[in-house]
Amino acid sequence: MDVLTIAQKEIEILEKIKNIMGAEQNITHYKHQDINFLSIGSSEIVEDLLKLGITPNKSLKIKFPIMPSEYVNHFIRGNFDGDGSISFNKNMYGGNWRISFLSGSPEFVRGIKDNMEKLALVSEQKIHKHKDANAYNLYYHSKDDINKIFSFFYDEHTLKHELFLSRKYGRFLEAVGFIKNIKSRAVNSF
Repeated sequence: MDVLTIAQKEIEILEKIKNIMGAEQNITHYKHQDINFLSIGSSEIVEDLLKLGITPNKSLKIKFPIMPSEYVNHFIRGNFDGDGSISFNKNMYGGNWRISFLSGSPEFVRGIKDNMEKLALVSEQKIHKHKDANAYNLYYHSKDDINKIFSFFYDEHTLKHELFLSRKYGRFLEAVGFIKNIKSRAVNSF
């Protein structure tokens, strides 16, 4: 029997997947790696995923899948919840927020970049290769891009069904609130 195994630091994602699939398997936590695993034994699921283009052991060779445009925001948000980050970087001017997408596959990151520019209407950014690792990053840090990505990720359907990682959604709310606060202070200072 084939097995679908999903590994994730955030147990919340695995619990949502388990719930949506109606899986009865337990989520296993490996303390020495600080990672959680959900393994579902099903040849049918594995075969269906392979037909859809899912690549086993994908990290370095995955390409961005072809899909209808109405699903792209959900796919990229899911990737962001798993491998992306949103952080606040303090500096002498107060600081700024930064959104990052990460993958071992430059083709996959390029697919995120192209789709974000086309569908979320964000500004064009460069893809950065890590100097010490086989990894590629895509960063967004302008206030306009952060607002556009927030709107792209968290549409009405997504919010209604809570199809997101709560911790990262909370960080996005902080970022958008921070940006709105800066804009209102700038307007009120005139």
